[in-house]
Amino acid sequence: MSLCNPQSIFEWMKWGEEILDEKGRPDSAIDAKLLMKYVLAFNETQLLLERQKRLDEGMQQIYKSLIEKRSSGIPLQQLTGTQEFMGLEFQVNEHVLIPRQDTETLIEELLEQNKNFSFKRGIDIGTGSGCISITLAYYIKELTMCAIDISEEALKVARHNIQKHDLEKRIYTLKSDVLENYAEEEKVDLIVSNPPYISKEEVETLMIEVIGHEPREALTDEGDGLSFYKRISKAAKSYLKKGGVIAYEIGYNQGKAVTTILKEEGYSDVKLLPDLSGNDRVITARWFMN
Repeated sequence: MSLCNPQSIFEWMKWGEEILDEKGRPDSAIDAKLLMKYVLAFNETQLLLERQKRLDEGMQQIYKSLIEKRSSGIPLQQLTGTQEFMGLEFQVNEHVLIPRQDTETLIEELLEQNKNFSFKRGIDIGTGSGCISITLAYYIKELTMCAIDISEEALKVARHNIQKHDLEKRIYTLKSDVLENYAEEEKVDLIVSNPPYISKEEVETLMIEVIGHEPREALTDEGDGLSFYKRISKAAKSYLKKGGVIAYEIGYNQGKAVTTILKEEGYSDVKLLPDLSGNDRVITARWFMN
């Protein structure tokens, strides 16, 4: 089917799907529909009921512009400005990683561990959009978090999301390279991070949506992908309470290497968990040597 002169909302969505298909963009039908919902501020029911109506010219131009941007590789979430994560909505832009389902595995594990450990104070290193700190604080009502990032632009996004979810009293942000600027004397129950873990070689193989539009410094350490695990694991020992938990998201092939890093630094109870695809994705450990 070729739509040279679309008129209805449905025809414009099919046009959008064709354009995205031609450019090889994944999930073309889904993205074409989601962008139409975004343009019209429709929910699924409204779109179904109104889809045979004519799309007015102003909306046509907006939709065409968004489809063109999406066809060039700009992620859908950067076009709409939002991404859902663990049932919450987050603002995103080109300065932060888009929250992903893989990271939900990390959150779910920490929520489960909280049943035994009752986290009260935590640090999130490389917070980006703030999705880890915010989701943990949202679901663990007694938890306060320090959300750290080296990027001031990322921290602006995190602060917006913290305010959006009414968590200003329980999450504060800090600009720091890992824990260099962290000066709190009271030790914490939890240190969590989704650091730049993609190797310099592998990062070049990522889709244009990722390597072309998400912050490179949040994706790769420009080395073997393990440098931040080494730095954080060493530094965290000075800030964790006895029995405190360190938790990471990791790459699919990094389980063995990060396990070794943690054990060599003296951590115990190392636990490796897979994502929904069965790949290594989360690792946690505890610190008992204070």
